[in-house]
Amino acid sequence: MKTKLLAFALLSVFAAPCSMAGELNSTSDLSVDPARVVYVLFNDHIEGESGSTPGSSTCLTDTIYQTLPPPPIGTPNLHSSFAVDLLGIRLLNDRTSQLTDSYGGKPRWYQCPVGEFWQTEGDPDYGGKLFSMLDFFQAGHEFGVQGHAIYYSGQNFCWYQSPHTETGILWKFRDMDHFADLVYHDGRKVNEGKTYTGGHKIESPALGDTLAERIIDSAAYALGYRIAYEDYDGHIEDEPAGVNNARACYYLYEAQYSNGVKILKIDMNGSINDGCQGNTPRCETPDEAIRRFDSIVAARLADPDTNRLYYFAGVVHAGSYFSGRHKELSGLPPSPGEYRGFNRFLDSLQARIRAGVTVKFATPVELWRLFNPAGACCAGVTGNVDCDPNDGADISDLSALIDHLFIAFTPLCCEAEANIDGIAGVDISDLSALIDHLFINQTLPAGCP
Repeated sequence: MKTKLLAFALLSVFAAPCSMAGELNSTSDLSVDPARVVYVLFNDHIEGESGSTPGSSTCLTDTIYQTLPPPPIGTPNLHSSFAVDLLGIRLLNDRTSQLTDSYGGKPRWYQCPVGEFWQTEGDPDYGGKLFSMLDFFQAGHEFGVQGHAIYYSGQNFCWYQSPHTETGILWKFRDMDHFADLVYHDGRKVNEGKTYTGGHKIESPALGDTLAERIIDSAAYALGYRIAYEDYDGHIEDEPAGVNNARACYYLYEAQYSNGVKILKIDMNGSINDGCQGNTPRCETPDEAIRRFDSIVAARLADPDTNRLYYFAGVVHAGSYFSGRHKELSGLPPSPGEYRGFNRFLDSLQARIRAGVTVKFATPVELWRLFNPAGACCAGVTGNVDCDPNDGADISDLSALIDHLFIAFTPLCCEAEANIDGIAGVDISDLSALIDHLFINQTLPAGCP
């Protein structure tokens, strides 16, 4: 009887409708105190599978990730799968929905999947399951991409290990962005976020720290991404004085490269994991994580510059969190990991909020808009003149720009989006640039400010 109840509890998570979605996005209109507030962000790493050696024959026919069901109650979780990743996403959302910030808001995740997850979700046979678990739009979650060193083979669900070169980095960003852009829900693109985790720790041993960062950021920027959410030792360019790459920076800063690339940097410290040995950028114990949070709060209170945006950025892996919960439901011996570690951190965080520490839950794009208010209505590249939620440029944007310039002179909903040529002001040259993008050379519009 106990086994049946445990099985029902686990399967109900996978099948449950998104009944909590409306609660998750409830945020009061109280103004934020810039001298006290610390923003808190959560990153859900959705790992998928590691890539295969190029030319692998088994890779071309392998659909284990797409088809493997969740492990039965009482057995260990031995293999990653789409089903397990989905369960982990739901479990993390349900756990953090128990928290409330100082303004009445709930956490909203930055969901960070690899390319194969995006490909599977967009597949007509295996996908279409993500929004059956939660209305992520209503809940205010954001999606982005995770830069494992893998690129698409061009066949079935086969992803190859990419070389640790500039070409390899361009391949992996090209392919994961391509499959992310194919996923829609109710006519709206799911990957509306502009955030990426670039996989610096994978690329830097071959390329060096600074070159790997520059190539990753340039490749992402060319595709419209503007925010890097990375292990802190992968953020070097324009790092504030005194940090010295020895810890996560406590406040937001922007790296500005000589090639015109500008990327907002969000530092994390690896996953929160009570199996972590500590003192490493790859993971942090729950005690280390809460000490880091306390240090950020103290730094915010001591800093008279209220323009600086102080934040704590955490990360956990959906599959790992599922495994810990699965062991608990199965009555298996617990083991150190992200499930216990992250839960301990969340308990400590909520206790501090209740004690009066000023916290506001946020997402990467929300912080990017606070950091860059001039381009707050514009994310990625320009061209979305009519402010369509799908954030693309099409003939309706051309009509809106013509109307603004020559017919009814209707005010622009976002002037930054209409600055297609990247030169200050909106005029006929922007119209020409949009026509060129849509119908002639398909030249990419200028990036948002």
